[in-house]
Amino acid sequence: MRACASCGRNLGKVATRCLYCGTIASDAPPAAAGARPLVTTCPGCLRNVRVAHGASGSCSFCALAFHVDDDGTARVGRTGATPAATRAQVDKLVADLPSARLWDVVRDVLHRRAAFNELGADEPVEIIAALTLIATWPGTSPTWLPIPIADAVGIIPRAIFGVADGGLLPEEGETVLLSTIATAPRHKDRAHRAAAGLLGHGVAAGLSALTSNLGFGLGYKPPEDVDTRSRIQLRAHLTEHLGGIQLDVYDQIDQQTPTRLSVAHEHELHRRITASRSTLASYYILRALFGPSCKAATAFSITRDALTARLTALGCDQSPELVEQLCIRMPPTFGT
Repeated sequence: MRACASCGRNLGKVATRCLYCGTIASDAPPAAAGARPLVTTCPGCLRNVRVAHGASGSCSFCALAFHVDDDGTARVGRTGATPAATRAQVDKLVADLPSARLWDVVRDVLHRRAAFNELGADEPVEIIAALTLIATWPGTSPTWLPIPIADAVGIIPRAIFGVADGGLLPEEGETVLLSTIATAPRHKDRAHRAAAGLLGHGVAAGLSALTSNLGFGLGYKPPEDVDTRSRIQLRAHLTEHLGGIQLDVYDQIDQQTPTRLSVAHEHELHRRITASRSTLASYYILRALFGPSCKAATAFSITRDALTARLTALGCDQSPELVEQLCIRMPPTFGT
């Protein structure tokens, strides 16, 4: 059995380094010595992460993707295989942007990222198009959102429903998002009692009592004694329309037939959609700051300190008012 030269612990047959202290095995190939992971800081949440020199990775907490330079610094943005946006390209794209504070922030961020050679050629086009659609959104339709369907799957549960995630249903020809917003008690469990279904309640109860006397039990309870929870869900049908998405939302409990929202919930949905403009704009500015891997899960977990650090690293405005505006969080859960 091979042993670590540093701590003496046993090494596996094909291990190139010790799992406990990280020491390279004495018989490891030369390439292993250069791949030793280092501790660096995630740009999105400032937590410590372990990544090899020159490697790409993502944070296990906020999911932001980054790569590590030879000096050990975590960098966000394009990789070497992605074409870079030039200063001239950025100048042309931002030339017609209106003069407003947030547009000035976007203009400054894109210029500085291009100067650092970390801005992909497609990034400013997508960001400016998304922000322009949000800025020109009249807000008159209570069920339409100015975001592409690819982003809506992650944004709608967090920005509109106030929950961390939603599941996509395999519905042919349409995108259906199911988000659990609460659970409620129920007192009959008809789905998880196979013994009762096959043998009848009386026989199943008798077997449970008999096996309990022998030192183990089936744990059977009559349905009326079993306290389980029902999932209260929002079922959202997403349809691409006019560059954004049309939202059609239903109530659904477990696997039961979906029903229309109540009048009160319809009003709440419309109010939340109308109030989401600032959150949506901040989301795409965060994409401009942290690169294309800054999806909804990342954007809604970026900390104020990480925002300040990123703005400072780029040399941008890092005023507390701007940081507060860009630090987006979920609203209260829908219906509460």
